Amino acid sequence: MSDIPTAFSVQHKELRDILAREIVLQELERDTNYEIVVVSFNAQGESPSSAPLTVYVGEAVPTGQPRNVKTQPISSTEIKLSWEPPDEEEKNGELLGYKIFYRNENDPEGSEDTEVVGATTTVYELLYLEMYTRYVITILCFNPAGDGPKSLPVYTRTLPDLPGPVANLSFTDITMNSLKVVWDAPARPNGEILGYIVTYETARPDENFSKQVKQKVTTPYLLVMSLEEEVTYEFSVRAQTIDYGPEVRANVTTGPQQGSPARPKDLTLTKTVSSVTLHWRNSHSGKGYILGYYIEAKKTDSDKWSVLMKTETGEIEEYTVSYQNLLPSTQYEFRLIAYNRYGISYPAVANEKIVTPSKRFLEYGYLQQRPFYHQTWFMVTLAAVSVVLIIIVIAALCVKSKTYKYK
Repeated sequence: MSDIPTAFSVQHKELRDILAREIVLQELERDTNYEIVVVSFNAQGESPSSAPLTVYVGEAVPTGQPRNVKTQPISSTEIKLSWEPPDEEEKNGELLGYKIFYRNENDPEGSEDTEVVGATTTVYELLYLEMYTRYVITILCFNPAGDGPKSLPVYTRTLPDLPGPVANLSFTDITMNSLKVVWDAPARPNGEILGYIVTYETARPDENFSKQVKQKVTTPYLLVMSLEEEVTYEFSVRAQTIDYGPEVRANVTTGPQQGSPARPKDLTLTKTVSSVTLHWRNSHSGKGYILGYYIEAKKTDSDKWSVLMKTETGEIEEYTVSYQNLLPSTQYEFRLIAYNRYGISYPAVANEKIVTPSKRFLEYGYLQQRPFYHQTWFMVTLAAVSVVLIIIVIAALCVKSKTYKYK
């Protein structure tokens, strides 16, 4: 190994490892051409040398890293960087520039994007980044010999922006006058989701009941009540961060849906002292099994049906409603709605109307219907029997005590 091979300038490096295939040559002179040959040897002597290889040893790569790396998000898609060059003795020559590596923190290592800037640049702005995303950023400097070490990683997040559209807007639990609207959070929230605004109105203007309703919620669902029966509504949902994002729209019609069960048949009512029992026959269950029923009632002077009970026990053919769930001295109409996983049936309405008893009669009827152990006569009898038993026990103890004394 020498610059100009002579008997006096040749340097040797001996390696006693027959499996070695590489070696690092150190303490070489800069800006020097070296000619390198390899010779093997054993106990008998040396082999012929390999063909010579000429290598130019120039500047070394930087051994220092950029200092005081700082970041500052300036928008939802931009981050400002600043740094200082390494110490002079760590540059190992004239710097050609800097390489900036950055990636989404959730992306795997090695997937960085790279920006290259000149050696005089110490402030730079990364553009077209993802909104409200945390980035990992490192910087290195390089010279003609190659790249120096990377700086320690710096973490920073771009600023929030308007959210993207919500996903999977759909409707569940659709009845004649209520439904549940559900959705998923935006795929790109672009910030912390503060809530949602839900807007709905009839899809076609109707002077009788058309109006626009807006409601703010913090959950990804909303139960909507007091809708009109068999009317199509248009819903829209927008997510909120620093402001509201784009809306997503969908239409839905209250009442039976595709695959709903058929209307129950022959609904009749049987009145007792304390309750009314509904009887019916089931029809076709639709595309799924009947999961239960809605029992609804309304006062004859009202247009609004109210749900008294929602059963969840599958198919049945009768159900009893206590007068305790109704107003006294009031005339009611009843209807029955079957439901499966696809939706509800059309309602079956009973022909009879029921007038509930007065409050006084209900209280008296309750007294008459109470279990025997709640009746007054049973309480009095139980108390009398208890007194007699106590007297008998006391008398027996007294007799036993006197008998023992005389013994």
